[in-house]
Amino acid sequence: MKNILTICALYLVVSSCDETPPPIDYGTGGVQLADTTYVLGNTQRSDAQEKGILIEEFSGVKCVNCPAAHEEAKRIIDENPEARVFVATLHPLSIANQTSAFEGEQHLSNEFSENIMNYILGKPDGIPAGSVDRYIFQGQTKRIALGFSSWGNFVKERLNLTTPINIKSVYTIDTTNQSIVVKSEFECTEAVEGTLYYTVHLLENKIIQKQKDNSQTINDYEHNHVLRKTLTFYSGDKLYQSPEIGRFVRKDFSSNYDVIWNPGNFEVLVLVHKKKGNDWEILHVVESQLEQ
Repeated sequence: MKNILTICALYLVVSSCDETPPPIDYGTGGVQLADTTYVLGNTQRSDAQEKGILIEEFSGVKCVNCPAAHEEAKRIIDENPEARVFVATLHPLSIANQTSAFEGEQHLSNEFSENIMNYILGKPDGIPAGSVDRYIFQGQTKRIALGFSSWGNFVKERLNLTTPINIKSVYTIDTTNQSIVVKSEFECTEAVEGTLYYTVHLLENKIIQKQKDNSQTINDYEHNHVLRKTLTFYSGDKLYQSPEIGRFVRKDFSSNYDVIWNPGNFEVLVLVHKKKGNDWEILHVVESQLEQ
């Protein structure tokens, strides 16, 4: 009998490595569907990807200088056509004089942008402002750079770095139920000390609404890269602790989206980052691809 119990216990330990846990409800419409990890053999491993860079831009529909910041972000993206630079535009709730909606228009501000500002990036002294890879650069005391004149140089500096982790991601849309499923694979190409986290941003492009621009108000301004929500916790979910070379992790998420959002204009970003004390550095970011 003792031998049988021992075998059963061993079976449970071994089988748990491949078992998918029950779905986890994150309380904001996000549900984890799959969580799998194992180590790839030498012949199964991939070459390292080139590092992706994320600009997180604070903006508002009533911010008179924000259109110029949007143009600068677009210029930086266009300078890197190999899809290595991405933008997430944040409209925090508490900067209401800049981010509150015009009468009769939908709100672009939300609690996700607010929480990222308050608990990760810090509140800017004014907007436009932004952060590149959540990194504190030499000569800086904050992750946020007021204005936008330094973004280009910061991005160039980060483009010279390598990333220790590859990301592959696809998503599907169910317009009947207003739901999105994001399936992401992570592969470590270098050993990493410390715990890694990942965040999934759901953005929307081509939102046509009013925008102040200096002394005028543009009625049909095109708002892009607007953060609608995070499918994970806004501060990220644990990916793996001190992963070794070849560590593979699969994470699948399902989430709902608001009926007034246009899924044809969605942009999904998957980022891997640190989260220890004051260190929130983003190691890599990719755009999830729509699976046909």
